[in-house]
Amino acid sequence: MEYEEIANLVSDSSKIPAMRRVTLSRSKVMEGFEKHLELLQEVFLSLVQKSISTMKLE
Repeated sequence: MEYEEIANLVSDSSKIPAMRRVTLSRSKVMEGFEKHLELLQEVFLSLVQKSISTMKLE
């Protein structure tokens, strides 16, 4: 019974305007983080490829 009450509270909290704003803010932050992570991955892969190319030349 306790789990059901907690689930209902969480469900009800999403109806609170402040909680909606928190959810939207969190989504925006996560989108920004994902974009930065993708850029870092591209930089890392580029560096690895350059390193491998340099090793082949030696």
